[in-house]
Amino acid sequence: VQNFSINDETKTINYEQIQALKPDLIIMRDSYGKAAYNALSKIAPTISVNVNKEEVALLTIAKALGVPEKGEARLKEYYSQAKKTRIALAEHMQGETVAFLRILNKEIRLYPYMKSDLNVFMAELLNIKPPDMVLETELNPTNNAISLERLPDLDAGYLIVSAGYGASSANNQGVADQRLANLKKD
Repeated sequence: VQNFSINDETKTINYEQIQALKPDLIIMRDSYGKAAYNALSKIAPTISVNVNKEEVALLTIAKALGVPEKGEARLKEYYSQAKKTRIALAEHMQGETVAFLRILNKEIRLYPYMKSDLNVFMAELLNIKPPDMVLETELNPTNNAISLERLPDLDAGYLIVSAGYGASSANNQGVADQRLANLKKD
C-alpha cells in the first residue's frame, strides 16, 4: 500500500508518481471521476469505490484483492464494533447532539447531516443525532461555511473538529489548535 500526492489547490493527481510506484492495483475514491479513472487504468488495473457506502467499498476491495471471505469477516467485525460503540456512547452521551466542524485556511465548515461521510456513519451506525443547525445545512447544497457569528448558536452537546490544511503535518495541528482557541474566546 502506497500513498501518493494530490495537489491540494487544484485537486489533481500526480500520475507520474503513481506510475513510478508500479502498482499491481489502484484503488481510488469515486469522487475523482471518469477522467481520473481512465488515466489510472492505463497505469494498472483500477477500481473505484464510493466511500459513502463503506460496506460496499470494503467488499469491493476484498473481492478485487481476491479475498472476498476476508472482506465479509471484516464487515462482521465492523458491525460488531459499531454496536458496542453505539451502546457505550448512548450511555455516556444521554441523547446529546453532535456536530462536525472542519477548520480550513479561510473558513469554517459545518458539515451537513446526510452528505458527510462521517455524519452518515454517526447517524446510521452509532445512532448519534445532529443539532437543528446541522439539519438546516441540508438546504444549502453548495456551501457549508458557517460564520463565526453563528457558531455560538450551534447548540451541540459535542463537537468533532477537523483541520483541513492540505498534507498532514505537525504544523497543521498547531494551526487548528490556535483557531479553536480563538473561537472559544469569542
